[in-house]
Amino acid sequence: MKERYQDWVEKVKILTPPLPWHKYSIREGKGDVVVLLHGLWRSREAMEPMAKYLNEEKGMRTICIPYDSVLDDFDLIVTKIGEQLEELELTGPIHFVTHSLGGVILSGLLASETRSWHLAKAVMLAPPLKGSQIIDWLCDSPFRFVLGAAPEYLQTAKIGKRVPTLQQQERIAVIMGKSNKLKLFSLFLDEHNDGIVSVDDGRVDGLAEFHVEDVDHTFITVDKKIQQRCAEF
Repeated sequence: MKERYQDWVEKVKILTPPLPWHKYSIREGKGDVVVLLHGLWRSREAMEPMAKYLNEEKGMRTICIPYDSVLDDFDLIVTKIGEQLEELELTGPIHFVTHSLGGVILSGLLASETRSWHLAKAVMLAPPLKGSQIIDWLCDSPFRFVLGAAPEYLQTAKIGKRVPTLQQQERIAVIMGKSNKLKLFSLFLDEHNDGIVSVDDGRVDGLAEFHVEDVDHTFITVDKKIQQRCAEF
């Protein structure tokens, strides 16, 4: 019963929206450094369960970096996260685990010519690397206002113009979900999807690994099997 309660609390916390007082959170460890980036309308809390697993089970030093995915545009997000990475003096090889929009942001970070760090490996969870079909639909609906700046670079017709092509794919694994518990958007997605992102929208050439698992978009970061697969990669 206690374990079920803790799981429920964990799932509620990952739904926390971005808050202005959030700063990066660090779990110290003697292992490799892992930077974790959340998705649209989420906060660092979305990545804390993954960070906790990597730190406690694998001894990694984990850093969850928040960003304002609603108010800030793509270039500003990339710039701000890049500045935080420099502030943390992460000059050696670092790993990344990203969720959803976080994978798109990582594409921008990897394209930076001024970064002092270099990529070790990265795992992208449910990244809309080819754009978001949901964003396409919402842009033509009364709910456009909730998206903030995201449509300017996440629409399927715009992402290729605004977001740099993913680099160092040979160091990156992508894990997509195929469990659709959110039937609301089914009409706007391909047959195989996680309720938010279609499986094929995370598939690009040259990846080290590409997996499709029976998980949904929102809770992929708290799935124990996914956490273990991230650590193994």
